[in-house]
Amino acid sequence: MSPPSKDMRIAFAILALAVVGGSVSIVRAADTSVIRIGVKSETIGPWRVQANPSLAGAIAAFGAPSWCRRVSGLPSFASVEWRGLGLRAVFGTYGTGGARPCRAVRAIRLDNARASSKDWQTGRGLRVGDSVAKLRRLYPQATLRTYPRGVAPVRGWWLVVRTNRVPDLHSVPALLATAQAGRVTGFVVSVHAEGD
Repeated sequence: MSPPSKDMRIAFAILALAVVGGSVSIVRAADTSVIRIGVKSETIGPWRVQANPSLAGAIAAFGAPSWCRRVSGLPSFASVEWRGLGLRAVFGTYGTGGARPCRAVRAIRLDNARASSKDWQTGRGLRVGDSVAKLRRLYPQATLRTYPRGVAPVRGWWLVVRTNRVPDLHSVPALLATAQAGRVTGFVVSVHAEGD
């Protein structure tokens, strides 16, 4: 058997680079859909929320959104979606600068984000689509409750809980998992960074 020709060696080198490049892309894609909630930090994929909780920070991390709409009844709040990522978020402000929230990308800040694509997972490895039994194994302290505060009430498994003192002392699900028919349907990150 004769040794491979120069053209064959080049073709193998290109194929090897494509395989390596493809596997690197897969690793990066997996890293970009992890939600990590720390004691005082929130990371949603590549977005370090605590570093820049504004809509501008989200756009820097995820690119231009699919759409942005004012929230009915809350003129300085906007609902924003990145459809390809399965990510929707509400941004707002209680101060000045939010009269046109979809244009005030630096003034409005994250209230909550909802991740629903099967690509999303928590830092402990709970994925959208996993069973509630797996949720209970990974988060044995989780409780099923309704969170009535914030822009929209939501019911789900409180995975990470924080205490908030504004306007009164109350618990906040910093990370909540919604579920239906025994399966995780999404994650909600509550930040309430709007300020005044």
